[in-house]
Amino acid sequence: MHSCLSAQVLGSCRGSLVRAMSYHHSSQLWSSQLGVRFGPLANLRPEPATTSSLHTSALGGDEGRTDSPVNPAQIGIYSTDVAQDPLSSVPRSRGLDRPPISLPPRPTSPPRAPIALPDPNGAPISEDTSPKESVAAPGDEKKKIVEPPFTPLEFNISKKEFLAARAAVPGTPEAHWSYNMYHRTGENGKIDNVKVHYCESKATTERVCKEYFLNEDVIGLDLEWMKFAKRTDGARQNVSLIQIASPSRIALIHVAVFSDKEDLLGPSFRKIMDNPNVSKVGVNIVPDCTRLKNHLGVTVRGIFELSHLYRVVKFLPEQPNLVHKGLVSLATQVEDQLLLPLYKGQMVRTGNWMRRLSTQQIDYAASDAYAGLQLYYVLEEKRKALVPCPPRPHHAELRLPIPLPEPPAPPVVEKKDDEDATAVIDPTATTSTDATASIPKPRAPKPRDRKPKTQSPETSLSKIPATEASASGESAPKPAKARSRPRPPKAQDNRDARIIAAEAEMKAYNEAYTAANATWPITTPVRLRAYYIWYRNEDLCPADIAALLRDPPLLTTTVAAYIVDAIQTEKLPYPAPRLHKEVVCHIDLEKPYMYKFRSFVQECSKAVKELKRDNEETKQTEMQQDKK
Repeated sequence: MHSCLSAQVLGSCRGSLVRAMSYHHSSQLWSSQLGVRFGPLANLRPEPATTSSLHTSALGGDEGRTDSPVNPAQIGIYSTDVAQDPLSSVPRSRGLDRPPISLPPRPTSPPRAPIALPDPNGAPISEDTSPKESVAAPGDEKKKIVEPPFTPLEFNISKKEFLAARAAVPGTPEAHWSYNMYHRTGENGKIDNVKVHYCESKATTERVCKEYFLNEDVIGLDLEWMKFAKRTDGARQNVSLIQIASPSRIALIHVAVFSDKEDLLGPSFRKIMDNPNVSKVGVNIVPDCTRLKNHLGVTVRGIFELSHLYRVVKFLPEQPNLVHKGLVSLATQVEDQLLLPLYKGQMVRTGNWMRRLSTQQIDYAASDAYAGLQLYYVLEEKRKALVPCPPRPHHAELRLPIPLPEPPAPPVVEKKDDEDATAVIDPTATTSTDATASIPKPRAPKPRDRKPKTQSPETSLSKIPATEASASGESAPKPAKARSRPRPPKAQDNRDARIIAAEAEMKAYNEAYTAANATWPITTPVRLRAYYIWYRNEDLCPADIAALLRDPPLLTTTVAAYIVDAIQTEKLPYPAPRLHKEVVCHIDLEKPYMYKFRSFVQECSKAVKELKRDNEETKQTEMQQDKK
């Protein structure tokens, strides 16, 4: 009987769901609670009874499976009949016990009454167990409530939700920062939320970027990729998800589920990334932009590292020695400036980004990009309030130092003609009863015996008036130039000449690369230097270079890895036989950090074999010609 009843209920629910799916194909689907826009669906029909998950579609017709069972009434999406996801057999890692982002924040509980504890003397002692921001100890003044961070944007954090999060139990989901807390008051007093566009196709990405992000001046940027992705795995594993954020919208560009095979990103996204007047803000953002360049061919300009601005605001007034280009994690900056901890679930962060995103992944990815954007505006307001106001740090691709404000010039005191220098009295000084005691008497200078100085012919001529000198036929002497202090000699570079020449060539390569691409080389200067020392000196092997660079010498395998990495990443020239004989032999592919050179080592070995075969064929041909 229970099974029959369950079948009837399931049939009625399924019938109501099919009736609700009659709509125009050009309409947009919204999750009113999530604030997430999904694209129109096509070929709608009831879900088979054996399927336990619902499938959604984005603009462009591409479809995929949700990462976990979804309640249609909860997020407002419709089912469609699609093929089984080949990744569905992979068990999904369990996320942290974080509620879906569609749930509203829980109301804060009223502060508990003080607990009376016994005192040894007999008087009760009250213990304050309420939040520190709202209740103070008896007899003290009420503590000031912490105000939410201010920005000039229309979308700001809700004070009610901010205080509720600060009053929540630390470590619980309700105590973390999220983009869901930001709202604005629209027309007729309507509250607008930050909208999230989940893009599952190139067409959707092009429309969203062109309509909502093309005219923004500042954009938050972040990437997600598979944890164990290798360079040879391709773009979908190395750049699985791209998150961009403006004050009112967030776009989650899920490249891993795109159906396109070649060019995955449209012209509008590339135009935004290539515009140097649009600041792309984020933490540790340079490696993300390098990934976009290597795997998707997207050149990013206007890269702004938030750690530089954070150090200026945080340390410039009192600890200016800490203003440098060291990185500060996003979670640290959010907790320090936005006054709430950022959710960094390990299970969500290292999860499977190749599937369609779950609600936890959407909340995590959208919050990361939006946190960078809000951090930028909060830090900018604090930077402008500093006295003197420091300049904004430069874009990272310019590779310039962090600018600091110039020290104020000393005040210029102008002396008046009628001012008596010997009778200057400070009006703010306290007067004494004895008027003569308050004014110090000037000391009489001691007489000194001046010795007559012998004048040289040049000085005697210089004292002759110009009229007398011209009358005597002598030209007026020129005044002697003031002697400047000799500059200290520069410290001599006692290093090996081959190292100095390699560093000069390395700097020239960096300047040429930056001028051509307005970016920086992928590899590091240390690797480029090792390559040029080896490439320009045929008599040096990696062991010799290791001893040349440092005492005690570097590991030979380290120098070999430097050379191979520079050649592989920068596509530098190399003699294949020499490289195979001197360098490749030190690359141990069984070690994890050497595995990335596997394909390059195989290509080098193959090129050497082909070269040997060609040489043998050439010798045989010459021998046959000699015989003839």
